[in-house]
Amino acid sequence: GLTDLNGLGEIHKKMEWQLGEQRAYVDAIYYCPHHPHGGFEGEVPEYKIECECRKPKPGMLLQAAERFNIDLSQSFMIGDSERDAGAGRAAGVTTIGVMTGHGVKKAKTLPHYFTENLPQAVDLILGYEASAEAKKVMDHVDLEKDRTVIAIGGNSRSGKSTLATSLEKELEKMNATVLRINLDDWILPKEQREEEVDVYHNFQLPKIEADVEAILSGIQVSLQAYLPHSDRIPFEQKYVYDHQKVIILEGIVALSSEKIRAISDLKVFKNIDSDLQKSRLLAYYDWKGYSEEAFEALYTKRQKDEYEKIEKDRIFADLIL
Repeated sequence: GLTDLNGLGEIHKKMEWQLGEQRAYVDAIYYCPHHPHGGFEGEVPEYKIECECRKPKPGMLLQAAERFNIDLSQSFMIGDSERDAGAGRAAGVTTIGVMTGHGVKKAKTLPHYFTENLPQAVDLILGYEASAEAKKVMDHVDLEKDRTVIAIGGNSRSGKSTLATSLEKELEKMNATVLRINLDDWILPKEQREEEVDVYHNFQLPKIEADVEAILSGIQVSLQAYLPHSDRIPFEQKYVYDHQKVIILEGIVALSSEKIRAISDLKVFKNIDSDLQKSRLLAYYDWKGYSEEAFEALYTKRQKDEYEKIEKDRIFADLIL
């Protein structure tokens, strides 16, 4: 009841006019006017229905795919909410979340990729850097083996998760089953950390070693999933090895453990320039709600107890990207 179809049309016209000023255009605009829950002041009764177009249902994406003959498996959905990620995944497209807007903060269903903003999401799609790096990793993978363990380490915000996701997608194209183990899930909650600790303590490195060994022996391991934002919805993460062809161990400390290195067939270190890392960390902690002063204090502390320590892990890598 906040507007009507004419009002919505005026909004769309203004958006298209502004895009046109920059010589950009959209092929079509889809919208869902429905809402399943009633009882709101000024609501329009005929729109109070269960529909197939309201996100996270994929109806609007499917309509567009049919009209424009779109290959959804080669398409991307960029959004800032769990409903965007859910709709994209339901439609079978690659989903990219952004830190702007709602920032995918209150979410359990997550996008495949997570970027700082819309331009970075576009760069991810058009640049193909992640895909190219994944193919470099694939050059070192023998899918004839019964099982291949790939460890991806490197400093925070260096692009490990992006690489791991791109690698998953390359493996899926070859019908190879994948078990991805996110080592962030072993991070101690902030309230359980001691005052003077380093990255290995925060990640509970001995527990990672024991749990990964258990997982690869066929034992299910359950733990509370890591929540990078305080608004995220807590959930239990279960890791089960069921003879997947490739196991990806991804996390800052993936190359820090001698035991993890020993079971890894391929060890990858994701490199990053220190200035670029700091700019990415600043954006990330701004998304988490840190002030610039709080970030600088944290960054200074972690230089010694995390970033410099992890940088030394490059010597253990079979492949540096």
